[in-house]
Amino acid sequence: MLRKKLRHALLISFALTIAPHTVNARPPVVIELFGRNSCITDSDIQEDIKNIIDNQEDIILINCRQMIDPTKDSNIYTHDFCKKRAQGYSRNIFSNNVVRIVNIFVNGRWSANRKDISPAINMARQDNIIPIKIEKTNDVLNISIPEIQNKKSGEIVIFGYMPTLDKKEFIVDPDVNLSKDDHVKIIGNQSVPFVTKTRSEQFLLKPVLSMETIGYWHGNEMHLSFPTESLARMAGSNRNDVSYIVTLHDSDRFGPILAAGEFKSQAELNNDLPKSEALDIEFYTPIMR
Repeated sequence: MLRKKLRHALLISFALTIAPHTVNARPPVVIELFGRNSCITDSDIQEDIKNIIDNQEDIILINCRQMIDPTKDSNIYTHDFCKKRAQGYSRNIFSNNVVRIVNIFVNGRWSANRKDISPAINMARQDNIIPIKIEKTNDVLNISIPEIQNKKSGEIVIFGYMPTLDKKEFIVDPDVNLSKDDHVKIIGNQSVPFVTKTRSEQFLLKPVLSMETIGYWHGNEMHLSFPTESLARMAGSNRNDVSYIVTLHDSDRFGPILAAGEFKSQAELNNDLPKSEALDIEFYTPIMR
């Protein structure tokens, strides 16, 4: 048997006009996922969250990958600071200073398991998180944090993240010939007999590359500038591909989130566009004798 690989790519061109990053009409909700590469349900949880944020534009995701076991979790998308962050939230939220294993926190104040994500979001909408305005001029982020009534201090944290990594393959059983109609169905995400859809690489939804405290807030309106090359250098990535999230926490970085904003890179904006998937089909053809 001779193994061959057939690739079909459908490209859709868009006339794209990039609007300035404006704050959302509804208060944002921040989901922080502290996943692990070695967890067998990790991709499924990310899929659940992707389905939620695809339908609710006011949700900001911080996918902070934990470094638990260096032999299983280690890559550029896993960090010790994510593990410490999850532990810090756990100590603040649960009584008796006990650290519990919880992988999802919403607005830094609500904990959730996979089945509780939507109820936690509904609760978090009552928090009325204040939007942070973020604009980019050349390689500098200009960040504006408003005055917040009855709050006196907070820590400002910035995250850099990369576009979603998600390479799929379609594997066709030996000696099966696909018709044009079959190809149309596959593009439309419909099932086709003897065709299996799988991932050739690990699915990572907007993985965080870096995190840094960039200032302390004292209750009044505040404006600050931050050079993007700093986080990109920490991440070892092209800074034009890195998107940014800024969070303001009550008191310290493990406190409830008071305000949040997001600046998406061009790569991330393009990644969010509706588009067809490239087909990567592996199939077998018998050798003719």
